[in-house]
Amino acid sequence: KQPDKPITSNLVNSVHAMGELCWFGQDASLDLDSFTTNWTRRTKQVLQLVDNVGPIAFREERPFVGGLQGFSYLFKLPNVWIYVPLSVLPSDKVTSILPVDDGLWVGLSSDGLRFVGMNFSTMTVTGIDAYRAADGLAGDGVQAIARDKGGRLWVGTSEGLSLRGGGYWLNFTPANSPLADSAIRALSVDGGGRLWIGTAA
Repeated sequence: KQPDKPITSNLVNSVHAMGELCWFGQDASLDLDSFTTNWTRRTKQVLQLVDNVGPIAFREERPFVGGLQGFSYLFKLPNVWIYVPLSVLPSDKVTSILPVDDGLWVGLSSDGLRFVGMNFSTMTVTGIDAYRAADGLAGDGVQAIARDKGGRLWVGTSEGLSLRGGGYWLNFTPANSPLADSAIRALSVDGGGRLWIGTAA
């Protein structure tokens, strides 16, 4: 952090590099900053967000930015953003965004998982499907999402790890797996296709 640069907080919660362009989302900021040879700042008003910037993901070189109760995406260059509401719970935040071929998987801090169908050629939303504990997900507090080399979806929740099968969820906890803790904090798939799981304990 340097005083003459737009990053105003030491609590940067998301960074995404795309070529020479780097995007920064700050935990204590309402802005999304990017840097190539100079800084560009996008305020919450431009982003259509009502709270702090959360996770950032890209598809077709367009940014998707999580926030309170939903996410925003760059609809049209240079700066036309659209907000997509996903939850009505007052403090619910987007915790993770995973772009796939036909849309986005979006995790929410207390209201489960959403699949947001998108037509990426027109940048329009085609539908939203909700998945919660009542539908078989391990828990409603989604913290992380990953997709393995076989295309299978893994969802880390505060109550365990879920694997999406053909129309059902297979759940893992310390009671039925080697997991050290039910609270999953991070998921990542390495180059060899192995799933790495970060837990609270």
